[in-house]
Amino acid sequence: MAESEPNQIRLIAGLGNPGPEYQQTRHNIGFMVLDQLAADLGLSWDKSSKAEAVVAKSGDLVLMKPLAFMNHSGFPIVAVAQFYKIDPNDMLIVFDDFALPLGRLRM
Repeated sequence: MAESEPNQIRLIAGLGNPGPEYQQTRHNIGFMVLDQLAADLGLSWDKSSKAEAVVAKSGDLVLMKPLAFMNHSGFPIVAVAQFYKIDPNDMLIVFDDFALPLGRLRM
């Protein structure tokens, strides 16, 4: 039996909350990480016509920031994933986790 190929990340979603009061808070770390990744890849954000989100693309990789509050971010993520036919196993979601000490990451 052939060994299956590892999943390839095709969608990276950074979670946060819209609005200036959240802009530079720990709760918006997902937005900050995605902004830096997009800048590193030389990508710009475009408003999605399929979901309440902004997206940036590089080949098969889709970066997205849902524009809904975190508690409702699943809806735009599902809409974008369905539009691009991306399986949940091929997604990475970046968000804050108050159970972790500041500066620690978990994948």
